[in-house]
Amino acid sequence: RDEISNYFEKILHITSLKYLFYSSFLGRAVLEILTYNVYAPVSARCPASHWLQQVRPLE
Repeated sequence: RDEISNYFEKILHITSLKYLFYSSFLGRAVLEILTYNVYAPVSARCPASHWLQQVRPLE
């Protein structure tokens, strides 16, 4: 059991170090993904509504 507990402690230590090391990159990637998923649909709707406003007077 001591070997197994030491093994898991090493795994937890390595994963925690990896998380601390990659947290800045992952946090930035998550922010970029969120901003893309939120900003892209909004920016896609704005030209559409503007285009509809230009088309309506022609009808």
